[in-house]
Amino acid sequence: MKLTDKEKMMLSGEEGDAVQKGMELLIDYGEALGAEKLIDTNNVHVLTPFYFYPDILNKYLDINDIDDFISKSVLNTDNKVIVDRVKAFTTSHIPAVDLEYFDLLEASKGRDPDNFYEMVVQMQNYCTRIGINMSATCTPYTVGNVPIKGEHCAWTESSAISYANSVLGARTNIEGDHSSFASAITGKTAYWGMHLSKNRTGEIMIDVEAQPQDTMDWDLLGYYTGFKVGLKVPVYNNIKTTANMRRLMALCSAGAASGAVIMYHVIGITPEANTIAEAFRNKKPVDIMNYSKTEREESYNKLNCSSSDNIDFVLLGCPHYTIQEINYIANILEDKKVADGVKLFIFTNMQHKALAKKSGYLDTIERSGGKLIIDSCPLNTKISPSNVIATDSAKISHTSGGMKGWKNVWYGRTKECIEAAISGKWRGEL
Repeated sequence: MKLTDKEKMMLSGEEGDAVQKGMELLIDYGEALGAEKLIDTNNVHVLTPFYFYPDILNKYLDINDIDDFISKSVLNTDNKVIVDRVKAFTTSHIPAVDLEYFDLLEASKGRDPDNFYEMVVQMQNYCTRIGINMSATCTPYTVGNVPIKGEHCAWTESSAISYANSVLGARTNIEGDHSSFASAITGKTAYWGMHLSKNRTGEIMIDVEAQPQDTMDWDLLGYYTGFKVGLKVPVYNNIKTTANMRRLMALCSAGAASGAVIMYHVIGITPEANTIAEAFRNKKPVDIMNYSKTEREESYNKLNCSSSDNIDFVLLGCPHYTIQEINYIANILEDKKVADGVKLFIFTNMQHKALAKKSGYLDTIERSGGKLIIDSCPLNTKISPSNVIATDSAKISHTSGGMKGWKNVWYGRTKECIEAAISGKWRGEL
């Protein structure tokens, strides 16, 4: 890999052990992927390592030595490295669990509860200490981290990566906890993949015949596409309906869940696809697919797998809900109650929860029996496979079987999910 004189100094340790270890990691990572150089970044979204490693933490971490854990698990060194401050502007993905609802979420199930709780606190304190912005969300672009077209970033979280590339026109690859943390402390990222213009070219045309009318339709469209294109860049053509943030978020989330779509183009909507010629960079599509009522129905049926219409849990907010969705739910729940035996969990971030509290939406939701949960994700909940779940997220429905072993999941519109929470029965339909 070609390094600048400044980068050689960083690698030699002149800016400290932490920067040196970060550079070593990025160079190994970049060379394995064929990157010829590093590029500057001042926009990182990190996945705090604790999110995936609770068992490792329980086994190896001295709760009073978080620096040692970060050194071993993230920077791949047995020598304890002290990180002073991150170099790049860095926001955080969810830290795993809402401490206010620690018991409700059964976060300690299968773990030492006191130790696990303390580890969450320690990791949050560590991130704050080194200058990470504790956005604690899978949707950093809704709480202030909004890169512009062409900006080089190093982001984690599949739907956020897709949103950054597709909707904002920023440039990021799929980063993990190791590479994103190294980028945060060095201000560098490997120059490959979606950082290069040629790799952002559309490859497969999706002719959209069944026009998406609501957020669920955009979710189903993305879900179908992910299965068909995998890692390739799809181009959605002939969409005549209006998009908005939530609809494009759904397109990102579902496509990344069923496939590995980290970038797409929507003709006339996304910033690198004003025309078909621009989206494909004057090349011909590798393939052309049609999305009709048949494909829409196929996607919907794949996402519904329950044999019982009695609901135990309603899980919403994947990706995290914004204040607009919270307001919508509060309006439906006004003067209503969640049915006995049903739990309504709505996942968001602390910023939008604060807005909801100030606007009165939080009070309405809590008065009805619902919970607005931050710092977490529906997939972090400890729910029995025997429970029946309703969700408006294709990602949750698709992922829950493999990750969580949930066998009874209903998928549908947000309104249908709230109505199920109130009645205790699923009545959704395509």
